[in-house]
Amino acid sequence: MAGFKPQGLIALIFPIAFFAIIFSAVVGDCDNGDSGSGAGPINVEKISKQEAGRRLADAVSRIQPVENYVQTREMVVVDRKADLADTLPDVAYIDKHYPLTVNPYNATSGDVVVEVFCSTEKSGSKQPDNWFTTVADDFNRRDVLLSSGKHARVRVRYIDSGTGYFYIAAKKYIPDAYSPSN
Repeated sequence: MAGFKPQGLIALIFPIAFFAIIFSAVVGDCDNGDSGSGAGPINVEKISKQEAGRRLADAVSRIQPVENYVQTREMVVVDRKADLADTLPDVAYIDKHYPLTVNPYNATSGDVVVEVFCSTEKSGSKQPDNWFTTVADDFNRRDVLLSSGKHARVRVRYIDSGTGYFYIAAKKYIPDAYSPSN
């Protein structure tokens, strides 16, 4: 069989079979006059299985499959080693899209503030995803004083583990601590 392409045959048979199965399921469910929703019968024209088969065959005969394979190929030349830092948005993007869920309101420039990249499963604003946020808020409320006379504060950034890792690995933004999901 010259020019026979099994992919084309499968591409033609599969949609027809799928449509036939769905159509027969719908026609079969409508035969009893109950929609299943408790809202009463559906107004459906009752037809015989032979008529349904004829209508289906008619609809199938109007399907005009088109084989449109991609024929061109392109060669991609990489002239330098890929750099992870180049693929990440600027640091300003972090503040806009990965907000601080804990930002010590009373921190001064003399305080020691530790920023933590924390996974979204722990640094959310609502239960059950806020346990890290709750602990950090409690710590900041205690107003811990260090031996140097400075206050210790914790800032928590809501960022998914993978994105946080990419920023750290690329050395584009390095927090003081990192708490990934696993």
